[in-house]
Amino acid sequence: MKNIIDKILQKRFVRFFMVGVWNTLVDLTVLTIMIKITNAQPDQTLKLVLCNTVSGTCSILSSFMMNRYFVFKDSKNPIEGKKFATFVVVSIIGAYGINNTVLNLVVLHMTWLTDFTYSVVSFLGLNTIFSKDFVTIFTGKAIAGLCSMLWSFWAYGKFVFNKESE
Repeated sequence: MKNIIDKILQKRFVRFFMVGVWNTLVDLTVLTIMIKITNAQPDQTLKLVLCNTVSGTCSILSSFMMNRYFVFKDSKNPIEGKKFATFVVVSIIGAYGINNTVLNLVVLHMTWLTDFTYSVVSFLGLNTIFSKDFVTIFTGKAIAGLCSMLWSFWAYGKFVFNKESE
């Protein structure tokens, strides 16, 4: 069994996915706290962007360390300005550009999807815990997270932790 787990963990995308799950938990926890603090609603784009930007920043900081040491195993190389700057640029594009854009597109324009998600939540009897606005925001966040995850995996491997570029 240990050999099977070791082989699975040798796959870079599996490690990236595991780190992504962790960073998603960081992101969603901070986002939830920020939404509660600011009382952000789905139609309040500026509040939503602020909340999402703070949560994304926390996730980026966690992401750099986890990707460096666990996913791309780049700990032998020093953290130098160029590498960190490239990581920050790639992360800003993913966390702020892609994530905020997709989040707002889904929340504001994909009501069929957010309505469907809320109907599933209602069917499961969880609508007493999660409001329609909350489900709408987190449906957008889930789609946005998937889009930025795909971008980040490709761009981190290509531009940040690429051994050929050093």
